[in-house]
Amino acid sequence: MRPIYMRPRRHIVLPALLGAALALSGCRAAPTTAAQAPEPVRVTIGRGDVAQTITATGTVSAHTSADLSFEVSGRIVQVSVDEGDVVSAGDAIAAIDDSDLADAVASAELALVSAQLQLEQTQKPPTAAELAAARASLAQAEAALAALYEGPSEADRRDVQLNLDRAKNSLWSAQAQRDGTRGSPMASDSAVDGAEASVLNAEVAVQQAELAMQRLDEAPKASAVASAEAQVAAARSTLARLNDQPDALAIESARNGVAQAELNLQQARQRLEKATLRAPFGGVIVSSTLQAGGYAVANQPVAQLAQLEPLQVTARIDELDVADLRTGQRAIVTFDALGATPHAGELTFVSPQAVVSGGIPTYEARITLAASDASLRLGMSADIEVVIAEAQGVLLVPNQALEVDREAGEQYVTLVSATGATRREVQLGIQGADMAEVRDGLREGDTVQLVTVAAANTDVLPTMPMGGGMRP
Repeated sequence: MRPIYMRPRRHIVLPALLGAALALSGCRAAPTTAAQAPEPVRVTIGRGDVAQTITATGTVSAHTSADLSFEVSGRIVQVSVDEGDVVSAGDAIAAIDDSDLADAVASAELALVSAQLQLEQTQKPPTAAELAAARASLAQAEAALAALYEGPSEADRRDVQLNLDRAKNSLWSAQAQRDGTRGSPMASDSAVDGAEASVLNAEVAVQQAELAMQRLDEAPKASAVASAEAQVAAARSTLARLNDQPDALAIESARNGVAQAELNLQQARQRLEKATLRAPFGGVIVSSTLQAGGYAVANQPVAQLAQLEPLQVTARIDELDVADLRTGQRAIVTFDALGATPHAGELTFVSPQAVVSGGIPTYEARITLAASDASLRLGMSADIEVVIAEAQGVLLVPNQALEVDREAGEQYVTLVSATGATRREVQLGIQGADMAEVRDGLREGDTVQLVTVAAANTDVLPTMPMGGGMRP
């Protein structure tokens, strides 16, 4: 099986591993002098636990965060929170002046009442009085139109003739009185002038009566006929509309009017609600620029809300490692600010999209911490180990005892027995930072010899595992 080499960012086995190997075997390295070669270090193969990990660095981040902004612009009249305050979902953060928005809601409510009344009126049938009035209006309009078409009746002619005769009689009477006034030596000038005026008025009345007599024989004007016909059509339309009530189309139109008025009211209320900025979820206000009296611009952030439980650590993972990551894998996290205390976590997200920086693609990963810690702060740096494979109670060999044949892609150890040292091929499984799982080639209790760092044969080199080491 060919080994897979990892980038140097993973764990590197240091020469200090020699001390650990000695502890495993119970042997001690003899002191050397300039004239002596170092004694080979031998260890006994035993069983234990091994884990293969991917390491990365990251920073503490919130489980969920959001930039808070008003959806409408306005003057800030109330600020309800400060930085560091804990809020619940729906809590008021701040509010802007809503007087205009409240007026719009009131106007929309009145418009809805009007539309509802219109619908109610449209659904009612006509009353008997309304029908009678409509019929009377139609009869009157039709009679007027018929009179235009038929011309004056004999009675009309007699009335006009009588008016003319009365006008002439009045003229004769006025003339006789004028003449009497002129002939009287006692009459004043004003009396004479009044008598003359009465004659003139009587003459005008005679002329008007004569014109009325002449018009009796004239044809009706087209404009008068058109006006009369229009009045008849309007009266008929009114009566037909009343007879057809309640009208289905009119009712549907009125219902649409009510629906539109309800929608307008709903939108007005929503705009009014937007005057108050509320927390979309529970968390902590981590930053705020809110000030009473200030002006808020729509969709411009004024505060940041973060959900701190559970906290996350966000890291960038190299493209060579990301294929081994699976959500649900356990992780061990340490923080520079808190010393070497490990914190348990779980890999909960791996981005499907790479971010390329300096020509190197990396993928965002998030580790959710299993328990909260009051000492942790957003932005703290962290070291992460994600366990991608592990086994318990398996046969283990120190990585320092392994050699790799590059051309053959095989791993070997130097097996020490009573008859001497022999080179033996081994099949490896999970390989951790210091130890590797042996699946074939060795037995528990075997003794192997550690490989020195310096090697004469450049084609066969000691294995220097990088973090995750060899894969099975």
